[in-house]
Amino acid sequence: MTGGTLNIKHVRAHWEEILRLAASIKQGTVTASLMLRRLGSYPRLNGLAVALRELGQIERTLFIQEWLQSVVLRRRVYAGLNKG
Repeated sequence: MTGGTLNIKHVRAHWEEILRLAASIKQGTVTASLMLRRLGSYPRLNGLAVALRELGQIERTLFIQEWLQSVVLRRRVYAGLNKG
C-alpha cells in the first residue's frame, strides 16, 4: 500500500532464529512481551528484529488483501468492535 518493497533476504537469513523464537513463545519458555522489550532495547536494530518486521509486513499485506475481499470478515470484525 505504501509502495515500499520487502526485503526477503532478511527473513531468509534469520529464519532459524524466527522459528526458535516462535517455538520458545509457544512453549512458554519466554513471553512475547519480554522478547519485544529485549529486541527494542538494542541501540540499533539487530538482524532478527529487521527480519521480524519484514515478516510482519508480509502478514499485514495478506490480511489487507483478505479484508478487502471478504465482506464476511469485515462484518465479523465490526460486530466485535461494536459490542461495547
